[in-house]
Amino acid sequence: MGNDGTAAQIVAGDAQRRTDSPSSSTSSTWTIKKELLDVGLYLLCDADTKDSEYVFVERVAEGSTVDSTYANRISGCRSLSHQGLYCYHLRAWRRYYLTSGVCSSVPLRLYEDVTESGGQNSLWSAGLVMANYIDKGNGLALPGKRVLDMGAGAGLTSMVAAVGGAGAVVATEQPTCMAYLTNNLAMNKHVPVDARPLYWTTDEPAVPEQEQFDLVLACDVTYDPSLFDALLCTMKGYLKRAGGVALVCHDNDSCPLSPAAEKGLTSRCVGRGISFDPVDLTDKVDPPFYEKSVRMWRLAHDV
Repeated sequence: MGNDGTAAQIVAGDAQRRTDSPSSSTSSTWTIKKELLDVGLYLLCDADTKDSEYVFVERVAEGSTVDSTYANRISGCRSLSHQGLYCYHLRAWRRYYLTSGVCSSVPLRLYEDVTESGGQNSLWSAGLVMANYIDKGNGLALPGKRVLDMGAGAGLTSMVAAVGGAGAVVATEQPTCMAYLTNNLAMNKHVPVDARPLYWTTDEPAVPEQEQFDLVLACDVTYDPSLFDALLCTMKGYLKRAGGVALVCHDNDSCPLSPAAEKGLTSRCVGRGISFDPVDLTDKVDPPFYEKSVRMWRLAHDV
């Protein structure tokens, strides 16, 4: 996207032309001077002024063969610190996750908006761990199931669930974060995920049984103990009573959860008739996605 708000019309392959200057609103002719196919970044050069600028191009297309060595592939939790493409023009990171489970080698494109300073428009370790956990299967038996993602962020866990064969996937966020979610989903039109805003409430929502979900996912939603009641009430209302499972993932490095707070979460679950069981991730995720600081819990109706 140019500074003037116009969309860059560039296609991989032969040099293309565009008339929206990435550095001004003045119409001029720009051409691709060099293709950096291995990283999906292109250098544009103005024929008149010789000015040049890097811009991103959607090089990984649906159905394309993806080489695992591309520089912006997420290869593990710690790859966020040294892998990816940063565009100064867009002030954003561009990366992709390559599924390796039942439906392997499906690229899921992602971006992070660094202009948002609160971390809401970023990728975090808990989400990557959850995505890899789902990708590995782990007995979730996704085909045909309804999946709800609470606090979906970039929508990565939702998309991995959809690739894994889930019958319906609904990714939810608070209204102020919906743009980040929908923009990421729009980059992955080959993956069927529905995006909706969802308000958490301390009054358990009366959700008809046919609209409840077999699996509820929630990453980095346990950072504030004052939200525990609203989180659990909302989750309980949307989770199927018979056979429904919720997976909650928390990164204790990015947002430390004190023993007292974790004990409070456990007691709130018990008080609301929800079972609360830690999940040992040691052999459940690929080694690059295993982090000692990341915890996962399995919740279900205590029936």
